[in-house]
Amino acid sequence: MSLDEKIRPYLKGDELIWYCENHTKLVEQPDEKTLYLAISFATRKVGKAHIILDDDPRDWTIDQAVRVAFLAIINPQIDTHKCWIDRLWSTADQNELVAFYQGIDYLPEPLFWLDKALFAARSNMSSVFLAIAYQNKYPSVFFSEDAWNQLVLKALCLNLSLLPIKGLMERMNVKLRDIFYDNVLDQWAANRAVNPELWMCMSKHLDEKVLGLLAIVLEQKQLVEQLAAVWTLQNSNLESAKKLLASDESLQTLVIETGFSLYNINKGVN
Repeated sequence: MSLDEKIRPYLKGDELIWYCENHTKLVEQPDEKTLYLAISFATRKVGKAHIILDDDPRDWTIDQAVRVAFLAIINPQIDTHKCWIDRLWSTADQNELVAFYQGIDYLPEPLFWLDKALFAARSNMSSVFLAIAYQNKYPSVFFSEDAWNQLVLKALCLNLSLLPIKGLMERMNVKLRDIFYDNVLDQWAANRAVNPELWMCMSKHLDEKVLGLLAIVLEQKQLVEQLAAVWTLQNSNLESAKKLLASDESLQTLVIETGFSLYNINKGVN
């Protein structure tokens, strides 16, 4: 089902008439003015009611979905359409950019949007960054390894949870493990806590230097980090990880009995 088909049931009366008129214009005889005005007036014409798009866990509003549906009609392979898109991006306000990036998977010719997605991943506007980073499969599919690593590192440096980043475990790599290793050393040097998600993301990419850090964590009295370390070791294929794991059976038992895991980090803490 297309985005257009998904959002029509949420529109009634004048909202639906306005949407259908503009949608038809853009399909049959697209022009830049119609596109610009339709996107600019979306909130005024259809409101900001929250909607659900199938199994998409993100917080969508109807004006966001309408903006993306209009943009999805435009063909970036046509030179004039490409110019419209570039000008639209240069004048879009923050709310419009959030909608565009959140809906990037609905847009045609996915590689065309890569440079714009990379820009969002570097953005200082938190809402724009989150629109591309959280619950969005586009980066995991199209970002290079270095660009992917920078996105994850930025989330880490902003003290954001890594869990809403789609493809987090699948795109984990040796370079990112080394970045995480350095982050741990920096956090400890500044006497700051380490995000327990960081350890758990490294479970399939452990090496001896990371195991050395995990051994230190197991000796500390920070329960969440200890449980994260144990879970990490339990999910590693390294024989040396299993040996280190044998040092604390009580924590192993707590991890198993409480269901502590990457997506249940608060289990077993209270």
